[in-house]
Amino acid sequence: VYTMPFVMLPISAVETPGN
Repeated sequence: VYTMPFVMLPISAVETPGN
């Protein structure tokens, strides 16, 4: 679900699970 964006921006993983 959450890849790199989760490491950099945890909020990004929630907003954009695809990216």
